[in-house]
Amino acid sequence: MPKLLAVYNTCGIGGRVNVDNYITSLESLVAQDFNDMHIALSSCLNNPGEIQLLKHQFGDTISYNCIYESVPISVTFNHTVEKCIEKFGEFDSYLFIDSGVNFVNSPTGVRELFTLFESGPYASVAARTDDDMGFDNWFNTDMRGDSLFDNGDLVVPLGSAVNLHAQIFSKEWQRAYGRILPDIFAGQCMESVFSFMCAAIKSKWVVSKNVILHHRTGMDGPSSGFAPHLWEIEGNNRWDHLFGTNEPILDIISRGKEFGMGYEEVQKICLHRDDQFDENGYCTNDNLALYIKDNLFLRSDQFDYDGMVYNFT
Repeated sequence: MPKLLAVYNTCGIGGRVNVDNYITSLESLVAQDFNDMHIALSSCLNNPGEIQLLKHQFGDTISYNCIYESVPISVTFNHTVEKCIEKFGEFDSYLFIDSGVNFVNSPTGVRELFTLFESGPYASVAARTDDDMGFDNWFNTDMRGDSLFDNGDLVVPLGSAVNLHAQIFSKEWQRAYGRILPDIFAGQCMESVFSFMCAAIKSKWVVSKNVILHHRTGMDGPSSGFAPHLWEIEGNNRWDHLFGTNEPILDIISRGKEFGMGYEEVQKICLHRDDQFDENGYCTNDNLALYIKDNLFLRSDQFDYDGMVYNFT
């Protein structure tokens, strides 16, 4: 059983044709010097012709999960992880890869990320990308955020975040929450809960200093199918753009405040309670993890993963 499942996530909802970029990214994964890995394509409504090209190019060296309905990337990724576990068994870790990311200039990148993952109490390890990491937004640095890495890898502080582009999640994370990516978010702000998800299971989130990947921002269209910019134009807050529920996010988050939960702290939407965490940033109660599992992931009556239309090969 490979130790790592690498899931490359694509989306055809926006109608953009990016199959050449998909091939480049998948080739850069196949060429990695890390052999203890299985690769899966997680496709949401891509053109069938594109999928045939990918299957012709890669054959049975990778798995393919083609999903035929418009759902957020958190749902498609979670579904692909679930199908791979059903077929291959549990992995030690799960690597989410944005369609705009490739490892062309980092042939040892996966191995370096996995080595870092194994080196500490890390439930999640992120690569850096050459744009759109959110360092300028979350840490008030320049866009590259180089100063954050003067002393080595960056442990993400409680209540902070970086953008999700290429990131490993542990099997302990998957076991604790049942699925990996919290799926109540339709568009943005999902990453703002990751530090609390780590702290709740007594672990940390770290960003690699040395693995810097090329990234094409919004290549398949940002949050295709859910258009956060239109949601905002219609007078709504992007941080209150949810999927599968009509309950306001502040009502959902408020149920977790007593256990230390925070949300989108960069906008000061809900600040966490320091008294629920120890000097290591670990949650001191057992309720935060239970709250997260029960509130940030969709129940079966809200969304039926088993009823999704898909083809897994």
